[in-house]
Amino acid sequence: MRTVKADLHVHSHFSDSPKIYLLAKADSRECYTKPLEVYERSIARGMDLVTITDHDTIQGCLEIAHLGDHVFLSEEISVRFPDNGCVVHVLAFDITEAQHDEIQRLRYNAYDLVAYLRSENICHSLAHPLSSVNQRLRVEHIEQCLLMFENIEILNGPRDPYHEKALRAMLGSLTRDKIEEWAHKYDIEPVTWSLERGFTGGSDDHSGIAIARSYTEWEGVVSVPSMKAAIAARTT
Repeated sequence: MRTVKADLHVHSHFSDSPKIYLLAKADSRECYTKPLEVYERSIARGMDLVTITDHDTIQGCLEIAHLGDHVFLSEEISVRFPDNGCVVHVLAFDITEAQHDEIQRLRYNAYDLVAYLRSENICHSLAHPLSSVNQRLRVEHIEQCLLMFENIEILNGPRDPYHEKALRAMLGSLTRDKIEEWAHKYDIEPVTWSLERGFTGGSDDHSGIAIARSYTEWEGVVSVPSMKAAIAARTT
């Protein structure tokens, strides 16, 4: 047993569709870091496991997958609520190419996508829950997300520290009565009745500068199953 580390939210140049208006207008990529550079900097900065969570693609991961069992396929999914088109981001870890294809097919309906992730027992985490991706995030979406997602990205590198503070305060105020109220309100079966959540963290690096400056750590062995077990056991 030892302390194991992994940056569970990091991008390569395959994240090439910028969400920032000025970058899109300038026909700029969202990230220019090559997958091998992500890998090398992660290892140099003490990460034991390495993945890349590009937006809706696993191409970056596939380029480094041959480097060893400590590398695994992941992605950051742009998931859409069908009611008003609100987009939230979900990190899916240790997936197969076939699962990626199905994830991309289902991501336009948040309820269908979450049902699939759970049916496939895919380890996943809601990324930066309080950040509005496309300016359509409402309180009701956050409430539904807290019913639908058992794991939360509590630490996101570029977010203001207040983001984590506010998120911890919100999660700390959860009660079983509140979960039951939301479950009836939205007709959603909670993924868990527990007031605790599994936590993940990552740099969300798009520049190559902050890779592995924020990360997830746990006590265990250096393996992907160990990572997923720690998230499930809420010991990260």
